[in-house]
Amino acid sequence: MNRRDRDRTACARVDLRIDELVLHGVAPGDRLRVADAIERELARLIADHGLPAGLGRRAIDDARAPAAIVAPRSARPDDLGRGVAGAIYRALAPAGRTSREGGS
Repeated sequence: MNRRDRDRTACARVDLRIDELVLHGVAPGDRLRVADAIERELARLIADHGLPAGLGRRAIDDARAPAAIVAPRSARPDDLGRGVAGAIYRALAPAGRTSREGGS
């Protein structure tokens, strides 16, 4: 990646809105912890791996994570949030490609 691409990625702002997230079996009091964990993990994934290839040049109106993510009932809210964030990131990065890996 050349300097211009690196600088553009470093300064990128990403606004991601999740219209609906259904969490069966999660205590109502844990929902904010799960949401915070999702936000933190998505930020970490983008910082570590870059934006999913092409995401900066297009809008995604209807990207979907897998329909179901199975986690053990004993999963902590932070662990669940990280799992959901990983699924979202993978859904946004076709074939696992990111801007730092030469995707277009």
